[in-house]
Amino acid sequence: MTEIEILKAIPYRNAPHWWEWEIPVYLFLGGIAGGLLLLAALRALVDPDGPRSGPFRHAGGIALVLLSLGMLALWFDLEKRWQAYRFYLAFRPAAPM
Repeated sequence: MTEIEILKAIPYRNAPHWWEWEIPVYLFLGGIAGGLLLLAALRALVDPDGPRSGPFRHAGGIALVLLSLGMLALWFDLEKRWQAYRFYLAFRPAAPM
């Protein structure tokens, strides 16, 4: 067997690409928002009375905008987009997620 034939025989090596652009955008924006909030919280813990620069002063608003854009990208990925509201309305206290 040649090297190409061996690589083709490995399971999932030639699996189709499953994610479109929406999921990486959602994950990226969520990570940026989380990192921004973490840095702002650390800054507030280190020097609570110190002056705030622009990004730290508006960290909550910036993170909210980034998370909203990420959730919009995630909504674009849904197959049945107009049924997504049912997920938010279904409250089950015993559910693990």
